[in-house]
Amino acid sequence: MNESEIIKHVRRFFATSEYELQNVFIWDWESDYFCITTSGYTVEVEVKISKSDFKADSKKTQKHFILKNSAKELVTMPMTSYEPEKYSTIAVVKPIGPNKFYYCCPEGMIKSEEVPEYAGLLYYRQVPENVNEHTYDSIIQIKPAKFLHKNKPDISKILLDKYYYLYLNLRHEYKMLERHAKSLQKKYNPDSEIELKNKYLDEPKVYEPSLFD
Repeated sequence: MNESEIIKHVRRFFATSEYELQNVFIWDWESDYFCITTSGYTVEVEVKISKSDFKADSKKTQKHFILKNSAKELVTMPMTSYEPEKYSTIAVVKPIGPNKFYYCCPEGMIKSEEVPEYAGLLYYRQVPENVNEHTYDSIIQIKPAKFLHKNKPDISKILLDKYYYLYLNLRHEYKMLERHAKSLQKKYNPDSEIELKNKYLDEPKVYEPSLFD
């Protein structure tokens, strides 16, 4: 079990969302999973696969300060993330972050009373053998996430940049694989002729998760 495996099931749990990304900077920190619901609200899920990893997350004081105070117009925020006892500078800021924030972990690893009051909790249950993972409830909600705020900031430019560079990276990866395949063909089977064409490059298609998994 690893983070990528859990995120795959988290994506199914939020399957009705409009947009989603993983391992991406939307705010001032990296989000393991991020989505925008059909109502326009943003949801972040922090995936933890060990108790020590969960405890270490609490040291990200700026992140959790923002999450805790997201509903406030202006707050005085510490400038240091990992050494709260050494705060030397403060700044008055308008908090911004997701509308809802969840932790997701293997079943039973974190108790609901251990997560901050502003956070929700999801459990990942490993899919049993011989069970269709698409019909199995692998993600269950233990503690609902409350609204941190109900603002809907315009992050369209951020999303456009993310999807644009994701597209460019996919094109680059395909070209690299294409060149590698042709070099193998030339080396081991020079008399054959094969045509390599990526159907996703030229024709607009409905999003297929397998392309990004």
